[in-house]
Amino acid sequence: MIIRSVLFIALTVLLFACLKNKTNLEADLSVMTCTTGVMVSMMMQTRAGNYEEMKLPAVKLANAFVVAGPNGQVIVTFTHKQGFVEPANVALGFPSDWSAFSSIGFTLSNLNDFPIKAEFNVYGARNRMPYPMALQPGESHTGEMDLLELPMTARAMNIYTPLSVFIRARAEQDSFLLAVERIWLTRSTGKRSLAIVDEIGQRKHAQWDGKLKGAAFLDESLEAEHSFLDAIADDPYLDKYGGWLEGPLFQPTGFFYVAQKNDRWWLVTPEGNAFWSLGVTGVRTKDPAADVTIVKGREYLFDTLPPPAGRYAPAWVGDSLFSFYSWNILRKYGDKSDWMAMAIK
Repeated sequence: MIIRSVLFIALTVLLFACLKNKTNLEADLSVMTCTTGVMVSMMMQTRAGNYEEMKLPAVKLANAFVVAGPNGQVIVTFTHKQGFVEPANVALGFPSDWSAFSSIGFTLSNLNDFPIKAEFNVYGARNRMPYPMALQPGESHTGEMDLLELPMTARAMNIYTPLSVFIRARAEQDSFLLAVERIWLTRSTGKRSLAIVDEIGQRKHAQWDGKLKGAAFLDESLEAEHSFLDAIADDPYLDKYGGWLEGPLFQPTGFFYVAQKNDRWWLVTPEGNAFWSLGVTGVRTKDPAADVTIVKGREYLFDTLPPPAGRYAPAWVGDSLFSFYSWNILRKYGDKSDWMAMAIK
């Protein structure tokens, strides 16, 4: 019985180890010791749908050099108060496409007798995913970043194809050491939603103060706006445009304009009163060049989208570009004219 139990435990440990090796894909850290100037290739999809070869440095260094350490780790020596080492994704032995992976993990160690600050990043063509940390003397830190928001680092194409891993460190001293113990990718073990944008147009997986809690908030905020505006009393010292009734007087023209008086320039309301302008200078709901999101071909990144035809058609540009701001206005106010009236009220 004891022999069976021991055998069962041994097989369980062996099976667990095998599963772990299959789940994790370890990086080859030796690339960080390469001489700068070595290039690697990765395939990137173009807007036309075909693939082209992209050349990029195997590793980039700033104020740093790297040597091999024991057990596959590498030691980075920083020669200034701050620097970085940036190995290319494919140079680490990772595939170009990370869509089959759920997270990236790493272990960094402070080899100094003083504290340092470090930051582990995944860099895409447009943005990055950062993981900052403060490391005390001799401290090792193992971190893991969920890759659900990896598309946020990319442009319209190649949304699961990051370019590099970027490790930055800084200290008060001009020279210090950082050990990169491991970097690995964890394969996805089950099906999960790939959506990263919620029904309001916000980042789905990030949290911050003031984040809207669903489309129901639109109705609640409309009621709050009406209550706020109704509670504002007329100021006896201001004209209906916000002009200063007790300030210098100018010619009423029926238009806003600028005028000089006593060697000073003033903004003047249509009623001829000076005013101070502080606020939004322009509001727009949809500019096809700047205020829309490309959705065609990547609809799975969004929790929900309305059909291009019907009540919410004004939020679309064709069937490929979409404005969440316009959609929120239409859901909240019913019509853009009602929104405009509220905006200038």
